[in-house]
Amino acid sequence: MKEAEEEAEDETEIMITRKRLIPRLKLCRECISYAAFWLITLSRVVTQHPTLQSITITYPKNKGVKLCLCDEKLVEFRIAFNWDRVRPMAVSWMLELENMRVGYVSVLQLPTSRYLMKGVTIATFVPNGDDDSEAEPAMLDAFVEEQGVFSEAVDQILKNHKDVIKAFNFYDLIDT
Repeated sequence: MKEAEEEAEDETEIMITRKRLIPRLKLCRECISYAAFWLITLSRVVTQHPTLQSITITYPKNKGVKLCLCDEKLVEFRIAFNWDRVRPMAVSWMLELENMRVGYVSVLQLPTSRYLMKGVTIATFVPNGDDDSEAEPAMLDAFVEEQGVFSEAVDQILKNHKDVIKAFNFYDLIDT
């Protein structure tokens, strides 16, 4: 119980310690690995079944994130993500995490939804991107179709807390 109280107090601090940041970045890396896996899987299914008309993926009982590809979106995906191009790209995402942008905001007030978020960590990974200019659009694009709190949180961080987002090499952080 005492540990939970200390962690809650630490979350309200302006800076996050390396000890608390590393597990969050490991989770980020795991998410990237799963995203790459799903990209490979979807690419293979979509390109090898040209008569496929729609794909919908949800968690059990319709909880959690939902992916829906149909009509133009499915055609765009089929054209953009052919198997031969996607496989090496996704594998590189899982292996090379040198282009991460990470930020931490201790307390984030969301004016539209009126939510108050504590201990917000934002992380993005731009594959093969050395340019910081790619990071911000990548963060915004990730939530472009998401309505509500997540989209608003990313927008607020990029507008009002841009200074907290720093470039990191994931492996340098973990090794130290």
